[in-house]
Amino acid sequence: MAFTEDNLREIVTLTAKALTALGPLMEPDDLVEPTAKYFPDAFKLDADHIEKLVHRMRAYTPLSEDLPLALGFAEPDAEAKGSGCGTGACAPGQGGEEDVARGGFVETADGYGLVLDTRDVSEPTLLTTQIARGLFGIVLTEAEVDIPRQSLGFAAEIAAAAMGLGLITALGASVYKKGCGGMRVHRGTVASVEETCGALALFCRTRDISPGRVRAHLPVTQKEAFDEALRLVDGNTHLTDALREHPETLEDGVFKLQGPAGLLGRLFGRKRTDSAAEAPPSTRKPRTREEEERLAEAKRLVREALDAE
Repeated sequence: MAFTEDNLREIVTLTAKALTALGPLMEPDDLVEPTAKYFPDAFKLDADHIEKLVHRMRAYTPLSEDLPLALGFAEPDAEAKGSGCGTGACAPGQGGEEDVARGGFVETADGYGLVLDTRDVSEPTLLTTQIARGLFGIVLTEAEVDIPRQSLGFAAEIAAAAMGLGLITALGASVYKKGCGGMRVHRGTVASVEETCGALALFCRTRDISPGRVRAHLPVTQKEAFDEALRLVDGNTHLTDALREHPETLEDGVFKLQGPAGLLGRLFGRKRTDSAAEAPPSTRKPRTREEEERLAEAKRLVREALDAE
């Protein structure tokens, strides 16, 4: 599946809605990477450590500390339990449910509840993806962003990327897990690999994050999708400029798109425009009269030598 202009248009539109609704609250400090710098707490597979992880990731969102947030766990029903090995890597029957995002959130009387599916809590990549999607679903709900309920999971992943957690969701879009039938791919996101990597590429260009920092963490599948998306994003620098300066102009999805940037355009296009606008005036000193005369004499001697040949 390729990353298309339609994909980019949808991601830009959702990003613009989130940025417009939340304003300065959507200004991320940095790209959140799966390293000890961003996740310094020791982790064990129990409720207390998972709650600490949720608290850590909540700090990377604009949610107020005063907003009540409970943590709950959901188990698969008996039918799902009886159709696989219980690892979360086996599909029931012909298998669709096991291959898509799990977990979510619910509204409570005084706040929200973050609901995590127990089948994914033992896999850090899928667990953090669940948490990111749930937290940003709450963010969009609290901000009253105009998103249909059935599209909220997808929009939450795009908003998470716009806030700096795009690497977390991109990694969760394609995870190999071992089940009773061998290794299989689990998709822990609503968005596809291409879409999550597209949102990540857009964030990098909007926030001037080096793509090299992203590629260092990506498996082959995500790396290829990221590079493909980056080419399309680089061909539409007017969109990244608009997201930085006036995202409200992109909320309706009505804007022009161009094709992917070529190699030279990606390397030099933006830099050439910027350097031309900011180039300092020449500081070379003008030649003296004596220097001009010596240069003219040298040119005359060269012409005579060439004519002699």
